[in-house]
Amino acid sequence: MSTDDELMADLRRIAAETDPVPRHVSERARAALATRSADAELAALLLDSTLRPDLVRGTDDVRLLSFESATVSVELQVTAHRRGHTVVGLLVGAAGEVVADSAGTRRSTTTGPDGWFTFADLPSGPTRLHVLAEDGTNTVTSWTSL
Repeated sequence: MSTDDELMADLRRIAAETDPVPRHVSERARAALATRSADAELAALLLDSTLRPDLVRGTDDVRLLSFESATVSVELQVTAHRRGHTVVGLLVGAAGEVVADSAGTRRSTTTGPDGWFTFADLPSGPTRLHVLAEDGTNTVTSWTSL
């Protein structure tokens, strides 16, 4: 081991002892890695109404999110309440199972024949949706904080 390697090892040890990574950060990182899917197509975030307040009229509790991949669009209306968030979504270009991944939580539902789905009481924090379409394609949204 070189002198530089020894110095870096000492610095890592000192940093870990004096300013360790908070437990909730480690838990969320493990949850995110456990739910990744290498074969899924990414649906990128196109619209977040919190960045465009002119798009939503009325209540501040409603948030609109729009994700899109080459084959699937996911439109979401997120409503905040005391117990968490209600997410009403519409899948365009696919039908099947929708899985909501949050730190420590995984819920699943299926779309109706018209592409609509709902999740009630999703917790606050980083969340993504994984679409397992009937035709076998997998699409996953980017992580978004609810």
